[in-house]
Amino acid sequence: HSHSHSHSHSHSHSHSPLPLSQVPVRRITQAVLQRLARTRRHHLPHLTPFLREEDLHFKGKKIPPKPFELIRVPLKYPIVLAHGAGGDKPFLRYFLGVGDDLEMQGCIVAQPEVDRYGTIERRATQLLEQISEFCEKTGCEKVNIIGHSMGGLDSRYLISRLDGASKVSSLTTISTPHHGSSFADWGMNEVGLSSLLKKLPVELYAWDDLTVDFLDNHFNKETPDHPDVDYYSLAGVIELPLLSPLKLPHEIISRKEGPNDGLVSAMSAVWGEFWGTIPMSHSEQIGWSNDIDSRPLYRNIVNQLASRGH
Repeated sequence: HSHSHSHSHSHSHSHSPLPLSQVPVRRITQAVLQRLARTRRHHLPHLTPFLREEDLHFKGKKIPPKPFELIRVPLKYPIVLAHGAGGDKPFLRYFLGVGDDLEMQGCIVAQPEVDRYGTIERRATQLLEQISEFCEKTGCEKVNIIGHSMGGLDSRYLISRLDGASKVSSLTTISTPHHGSSFADWGMNEVGLSSLLKKLPVELYAWDDLTVDFLDNHFNKETPDHPDVDYYSLAGVIELPLLSPLKLPHEIISRKEGPNDGLVSAMSAVWGEFWGTIPMSHSEQIGWSNDIDSRPLYRNIVNQLASRGH
């Protein structure tokens, strides 16, 4: 990418198109993303990696992986893993293997179960009840919440709107759609999902709660951060193979919002202090993968929290 030749052309008045090899694709992409970011009223962050591929363990690989990062300093407060929406078969743990791994290294971990298909308000209420019970049982004064996807929105709601701030030291969100998901918008508009969902006897999925309009124009305005809680965030960013089941949402979100994990964009996942990106799809982040081990992600998060006195 040398810039030494660029000046020699600047005075020529010919308008012949650049040969394709010289088209600054990356610069154009950035410009488009920045324009999109402006239309969404928040900017695409510098996407520095929090973890790289080589930090993750690929289960099938013959090469022995780098040793796991161990948890160095115990946390002052226990961890609460707050799960996202949907997707549960009763036998499939939402944070697969994560809680056990952290407990083996001396963390105290709670894994509340909230309504898989409820609204943010209902889920947040259930989450706070379970956190309160957990604090009474263990005698802890506060907890560190790690929220995946919608679990991060539930947690923000319980902190700011259900008076839960006194029980929370930090909230770390992983691929939480803080600014909504253009895939939810697309689902509501293109597929006529909303009319279909309203006919169903159950609240099948909180799509209404995940649209860009609802989050940016209602939820975020009504749910300001609490000054006594520290907010951190991480975003998944992946490239998908053509046959992936997440290909359609990944494409839709890529066009509207740029880099994403198949369901939530980096742009939407930024909240509070942004720690960076992780090369994992939305489901790989919670251990639903035969290839990628999600434990290093949570160990690294715990080390970050410990170093900040949580």
